[in-house]
Amino acid sequence: MPDPTNLVGTYVNYVIKPIMSDSPAMALLVVNGALPNQVDNVAGQIWTDPPPPMPPRPGVIPQMGAHRAPAPAPGMGGHRGVVSGFTRSASTWPFFFLKYVPGRTTVAPLGHGVLTGPISGCYLFRYILAGVTYMSHVGTADDPADDRSVQAKADWLTLVGQPTISHVFGGTPIDYFSTPEVAGAMLSGNPMDVSVCAYYTATDAWAVMLSKVPGNRPLPPGGLSKICGVKKMTLQPWTTLYALRKFSGEYSAEKKKDAFKLS
Repeated sequence: MPDPTNLVGTYVNYVIKPIMSDSPAMALLVVNGALPNQVDNVAGQIWTDPPPPMPPRPGVIPQMGAHRAPAPAPGMGGHRGVVSGFTRSASTWPFFFLKYVPGRTTVAPLGHGVLTGPISGCYLFRYILAGVTYMSHVGTADDPADDRSVQAKADWLTLVGQPTISHVFGGTPIDYFSTPEVAGAMLSGNPMDVSVCAYYTATDAWAVMLSKVPGNRPLPPGGLSKICGVKKMTLQPWTTLYALRKFSGEYSAEKKKDAFKLS
């Protein structure tokens, strides 16, 4: 499914394997700054709100004078594919889920759509390396001075310095949703239940805002997240992004010259 904008207002259900935490053993898996194999193949199931109840039919007065009860509204329970009023649709959203690992730069080939998140400020890049198009998630922490932020950016600079890398473009989806939009998406009243993610293909990118459905009622395994917003991202060339405060001061003059060859 190349364009997720038609899913706004629906709910997605998916399960991913636990995310590994950074460790000395994980450092041994890093190749030229990239941490591979942090990807799950997901078939996200799409759910919808139940249809509105049908208006009551005019009562039929039987012989005893009692009114016949209206027929139950469809999709309101007791049927396969209905949980807590949500209806499972026939649609799926297949994607690869690229995991966020604090302190590392995770990567995935973009042969299919890739979803990653949640994002609080991390930069995501699309690039071509040795003829293959990839996506990377630079796993910085909230504090730029955090050792994990420093390590993730150092790994990215190692990766982007590879001689066979080209067409490097990136951005962060958090820039596409305002504070009022995030506040308006809360279903539980807890801002931590709203997450901003990104969905990349080999040619396009979208910022995606998800909001968890409160778990105070039965839900399918993995829960449900409402797709509250999807916005097309305009990726910037690395030659623009390297000059930002997030990367400046960590990029040598020689590498800055080389950066102009990457886009």
